[in-house]
Amino acid sequence: MTSRPISRRNLLAAAGGAAGALVLAGSQPGIRSASSRQTDGYVPDGAAAAAAAFPLTAVRLLDSPFNDNRSRNSSYLHFVDPDRLLHTFRLNVGLPSAAQPCGGWETPDSLVRGHTTGHLLTALALTHAGTGDQAAARKGRYLVDQLADCQAWSPSAGFHPGYLSAFPEHY
Repeated sequence: MTSRPISRRNLLAAAGGAAGALVLAGSQPGIRSASSRQTDGYVPDGAAAAAAAFPLTAVRLLDSPFNDNRSRNSSYLHFVDPDRLLHTFRLNVGLPSAAQPCGGWETPDSLVRGHTTGHLLTALALTHAGTGDQAAARKGRYLVDQLADCQAWSPSAGFHPGYLSAFPEHY
């Protein structure tokens, strides 16, 4: 018998099925067990079908380092000042901003400025979906509303209707 190396995907799928820190809320309607899940998975080739992700509402973290990490992450998301991330979006369309600009990749002259806002929106949405955290939902709605205002101002800044970015359209 020859042994073949296990792929990373199969290793992670097997390890994920045995993770003891997550408890499936199997009594919730609409939640399928691993054996009854469809085989179409979320990966185009279907290879991860057996390890397809459960909806965040179907998973509960017990007291564990995972729960501690989620709490730390949530605290950081609450700490982040959305107006600092919106600073270059606002300036780009001619709106005033009194917020202190962010540093690093988000400095007003960075060619990748604005991208962290997308990461924050994703993190807020996942946090709200997984915990029901209303403060995360409010912050996410605020960001989306403010970005919509910036987008509405795009034509007055000389950009095409619908343009939304923290840097000029010609970049």
